[in-house]
Amino acid sequence: MDGLLKNVEALVLCPQSELAALSSAVEPWGYRLSLKTPPELERGQARLDETAPHMPLLLSSSAFDSMETLLDFADRVSHFAPTLIVAKDLAEETVLLRGIAGRHPIMLAELCAFERLSAQAGPRLALLQGRYAEKNIHVHRKDGLTGLGTRLGLREALARELSAPSGHVAAFFILDLDHFKAVNDSYGHAAGDEALRRVAEFMLDRPELNGNSFRLGGDEFGGLAFSRDRAELARFLDEVRDSISSLDITLGEGIIRVTASLGFAFLEAGMSTEDAFNRADMALYSAKAAGRNLSRCHDLCWDAAEEDPSRAALEHFENVTKVWTDRMSELIRSVGRKAMEEARKGADTDGLTGLSNRGYYDRRIAREMENALRGGTPLSLVLFDIDDFHGVNMEYGFPSGDKALAKVAELVRNHARVTDWTARYGGEEFVIVLPGADAAAA
Repeated sequence: MDGLLKNVEALVLCPQSELAALSSAVEPWGYRLSLKTPPELERGQARLDETAPHMPLLLSSSAFDSMETLLDFADRVSHFAPTLIVAKDLAEETVLLRGIAGRHPIMLAELCAFERLSAQAGPRLALLQGRYAEKNIHVHRKDGLTGLGTRLGLREALARELSAPSGHVAAFFILDLDHFKAVNDSYGHAAGDEALRRVAEFMLDRPELNGNSFRLGGDEFGGLAFSRDRAELARFLDEVRDSISSLDITLGEGIIRVTASLGFAFLEAGMSTEDAFNRADMALYSAKAAGRNLSRCHDLCWDAAEEDPSRAALEHFENVTKVWTDRMSELIRSVGRKAMEEARKGADTDGLTGLSNRGYYDRRIAREMENALRGGTPLSLVLFDIDDFHGVNMEYGFPSGDKALAKVAELVRNHARVTDWTARYGGEEFVIVLPGADAAAA
């Protein structure tokens, strides 16, 4: 038992008569038991949830009047504390194991028969605490940008609701911002991040969604929603989707808005986590394919498909194809615009100095002269040449000559007026065009 923690407090729920025996079993492993009652444990959830590492908890089966009561309680508390259930003997351990497998498949607790506790308490509690440390890192860590829970946290919350329903009508939803790439391309990624934060703030401000909303990744959110009946729940989710289009996303002195598509599925007995994800995803694609900024319920999308199950799969394939075709078209247009802009910029810009090149100068100066003549306004040109530039190249080398040209270009840019424009005329020659300036002003 060398190397184990010493004098670590662990909570225990057991009859007073068992406390001494349980303490004797765990104290050699470095754990000190503190007897608690069920109400004390329930009240301590918030404090325990903020403690790292989480304080271990031992539950004696003798403290409960039935196996179901024990497992229901263990299922609740095991989500905020590493929980070890102590069965009175090997036979009861087997019964409890079957009960967990049948009703609580995602319970975050371990089992140990009392007769094995002295030999196994230390390793089992250490494994539980290690599991909780890992869980805190990967599941309960908040998304750094939005403050919402992560995808793994959502999967756990969904699995918990499916295995132990809360008793309300429940739905799992996926919400995706429409044409979000266009926001990033048009306004920049900082604007996209601000849009994601505003949507997250909206979800956190809704009491019905706070604690049940998560960021799945990118511009996709998900969560659980509850209500008294399906119609009311469907109206609420559509209201959530519609409210996002009214959010003001401030960018400097301007405001932009985004819309969202939402797909959801009502949770049912026997449904798996993957079933819920797949159904909500199918409904989301249905909303996207129908024009976006819509809500779709999986159950309502394909009620008519019960007579022909292949119809739902075919419609989903068509929806996915349509959405991805739209996305690829949008991507191709975006890439094409950027390529054309880069090509145009490259055709008009001198690669060394960043100023306009001779070709751009020749095209634009004709327009400038026409505008000056038509409007009767002055137009001046300043043409200058760097003296003995050939000597600079010969004595210091061409790279040094290039740096000199770039420095001259920088000086010209920094001292020109807003209305002026400058071009590299050729070699070491530059021209500054000054619209509205007469000879004296030039």
